[in-house]
Amino acid sequence: MQRLYYHFKSKEDIVHSFTDDYFAEFDALLDWAKDQPPGDQARREILDRYVGIVLASKEVFRFLEQNRASVQAMESGKDRFARVRVRLDALVDVLVGAEAPLRDRVRATTAIMSVGATCMFFLQQVDDRDKLRAIVLEMASDLIG
Repeated sequence: MQRLYYHFKSKEDIVHSFTDDYFAEFDALLDWAKDQPPGDQARREILDRYVGIVLASKEVFRFLEQNRASVQAMESGKDRFARVRVRLDALVDVLVGAEAPLRDRVRATTAIMSVGATCMFFLQQVDDRDKLRAIVLEMASDLIG
């Protein structure tokens, strides 16, 4: 953490830096996904790209989790969590449709949330990231159906 403060003035600056990059990647995925024809192949590719973003952003998630109280106490921190929610809702929309039944939306949300939790839980325990990515993608795809 000391090395981070060498490059940033405050914890808030660190949060902005981490989350801005994550949001840019997430937004690029959503923009790309909206142009894809609906179907299983597109849904799987969207999920695969999302898993890749989560795996690449592991430090963001670790930092936010370890500093959750501090981040939520920041005014901009509250905004950051709200911005994640908006993007997760948009991802559900592109995966199953904005008018999908509640059951399908819950399944898609469960898949998306499990990607983040599973990657964070197992990333330090595996030596083959590609194998973890394949397993997480398979499980998320199964959840969406």
